[in-house]
Amino acid sequence: MSKKSFASFNSIRPFVGTKAMGNLIKLPLINALSVNAARTAIVLTCICALPSCQKEGNILAPSKGIELSANETNTLQKDFANILAKAIQAEPGIRQLLKDEALKQFDNDDDVLYSIVKDKIIGKDESFRDALIKYSSAEKLSYIEAKMPLLTIFVPTLPSGFSPKMWDANKQIPVIAVSLRVDNNVPYYGQNGEQGIIKPGQTPAFPILVVKQNERVIAELSGGNAEKENVSLQFYNEAGIIFKFIDKSFDNVHTTLSSTKAEPGAGRSRHASVSEIDQINTDAYLFNGPDPNVQWQRDWIYYQISDDLTASRPYVYPTGNPPTNRGSFDRNYIESIRSMKFSADAFYKMSDQTEDPGIKTQTTTPGSPWTEGRFEIRISLLTNAKNSVGSEYKRIISVNPADIYDVNYNYSGYGFYTFSSITPKELRPNVDLLPWDLYNYGSVWKFVFYETDVSGTTAYNTSNSSTYGANFDVSAGITTKTSAKFGASFSTTSTASYTLTTSLGDDFLGESVLSFDRPVVKSGSYVNGYDTNEIDTGGTYGYLSLSVEAIRY
Repeated sequence: MSKKSFASFNSIRPFVGTKAMGNLIKLPLINALSVNAARTAIVLTCICALPSCQKEGNILAPSKGIELSANETNTLQKDFANILAKAIQAEPGIRQLLKDEALKQFDNDDDVLYSIVKDKIIGKDESFRDALIKYSSAEKLSYIEAKMPLLTIFVPTLPSGFSPKMWDANKQIPVIAVSLRVDNNVPYYGQNGEQGIIKPGQTPAFPILVVKQNERVIAELSGGNAEKENVSLQFYNEAGIIFKFIDKSFDNVHTTLSSTKAEPGAGRSRHASVSEIDQINTDAYLFNGPDPNVQWQRDWIYYQISDDLTASRPYVYPTGNPPTNRGSFDRNYIESIRSMKFSADAFYKMSDQTEDPGIKTQTTTPGSPWTEGRFEIRISLLTNAKNSVGSEYKRIISVNPADIYDVNYNYSGYGFYTFSSITPKELRPNVDLLPWDLYNYGSVWKFVFYETDVSGTTAYNTSNSSTYGANFDVSAGITTKTSAKFGASFSTTSTASYTLTTSLGDDFLGESVLSFDRPVVKSGSYVNGYDTNEIDTGGTYGYLSLSVEAIRY
């Protein structure tokens, strides 16, 4: 049975009591034909969203000015969900507005930030907010708006086929769920105040929206220096509150700030065709070989240096000149993360919503993976730069879970899917980093990885040791490497300590180091393609591996 068969679930009808998994819960009455169709397709490849980890603690909403506890946030989100559940039943204009806004992906996810859509007209000169007031009161709604400027309505992609794109807003009337802080259970509400609970590990087979807090945006009270910070990431200003993206990778509003879009790759190993790898890497492999004990490939990439000055070459040198044993630093190339692979263990790590810091095994059911959108992966690069020792170069990428995992679900009946298994797959994120200036940055880079959430901050301490060679001449701003490797001259080693600021809810995915002497290309040919070097976070679970390659900047 194709996935299309599951798109026919009807709009939500009056709730009925149903026994499911040993608990009495209230479920929407779903067209029996649709349920029978669902039973015939036992395993699906899930393209749904996975959760960000949520921890108990104070939530800044806005991040400067108002502080809410987890319990207060839960209560207000439930109140809003109850109002929205009643309004969305009777107001087709609300359904169409939420569908249209989710498809815009203003933060590179299927999120609708209530603060910036509440005054949009949905029909008959009535705004979204006006329609909600009919099912509550202006005072109540104003209180919620003032306390929670980051209130967000998320449209999930479900195994049933429900998604922002496939949502028939004229016919499908979703119930409204709440993504709670602390609690893994997901309450949801129907048009007449009926309530249900979705247990961890259950994924709904019926149309549903999620009320939550946006973790890609911050809201600050205007005044002082607030509006002067990260001006380029501001996208909305209303009622004395400035809205900004936390990182440019989430910005889908400004066309001048391109986001880091992840592109799914085929297979589960880093094998690149000729068209998928920059020629400078294959040149370095052909000219300097794969053995770092003989020559370093990055000597060729950044300095056009090779010890083998007499060997015949298969084609013309990229520079038009033969290699030498000395060369100036070429700033036309930078390092880039071209491939990442997250393990199955990383799935359990990132989708665990409980307080338990321990690692979840593959027999453990994850939290409620449909209530959140993309993963936010933070990459901290520690270079031990001479001009800024101890500095951190930070990138955040927005990752569609469907690009790194195929998640299989079983249809268990009673309107729910349950988690079955997961298969990792390769991601081609193309995260641009820095040119590897061996003179200024030394020989070792350290990478630190987190799946990040916004729930207060803490500190993570680490260090990185790097070696600096003395075989450099610096004149008139030009750095020249006078020999291959570190030459016969002496070298020095420097160790820098780093204190990284992280969020309390972040999931640590490990550290990995890359040294300048490691080959970029390990093997291959122009005809069959090339295998590139990977580094990983190691340890018992090995949450991820990555391939770092040079590209023309």
